[in-house]
Amino acid sequence: MSFDCTKVIPKKCKGDCCGIVPIPKQTWIKNRSKSQREIVEIVKIAGDGVMSDTVIPRTKNDVCPFLDKNYRCVIYDERPEVCRKFGDGTHPCLCCPFLEPDGKLKTK
Repeated sequence: MSFDCTKVIPKKCKGDCCGIVPIPKQTWIKNRSKSQREIVEIVKIAGDGVMSDTVIPRTKNDVCPFLDKNYRCVIYDERPEVCRKFGDGTHPCLCCPFLEPDGKLKTK
């Protein structure tokens, strides 16, 4: 399911859910030229396994570097897994305060 935020942007939502997240290193390398904000630090995840191939590109205000001025993801088709799961209702920390998992506006 695609999460359509246009119903609440920019009146209520300011894209605060789109913060800094771990991103596969290869996705970062491929898309870094699409960054919408200055990167102040690249945090490299140490260790073995999947996470060691992950980086966190930090911006000055810890806003996702790929969120444009219209609150759209410029790498939507290649966005990290945590971004894909946002709003799907599978975890309480990944829930939109404005929209239900089915995309309808929340009433409360």
